Amino acid sequence: MSSISKSGAGQLDLLILETNTLHGKTLDAVKRISPKRALLIGMRHEFEHYRENQNLAEWSSSKYRISEIEE
Repeated sequence: MSSISKSGAGQLDLLILETNTLHGKTLDAVKRISPKRALLIGMRHEFEHYRENQNLAEWSSSKYRISEIEE
């Protein structure tokens, strides 16, 4: 993983992560890998769409971009 992280940040155009829930570990992985774009897929139906979209928007507005989750 270190060949993509830090020294190679931005080398990956698209990172697709299958995740059942949104954990800090998921966002840490996105931050560490530093892709140009990241998509999180496979969210369960219990996922609180609007709250987590707001959290993702706040998180991504810093340095990292992450696409909003579509309903």
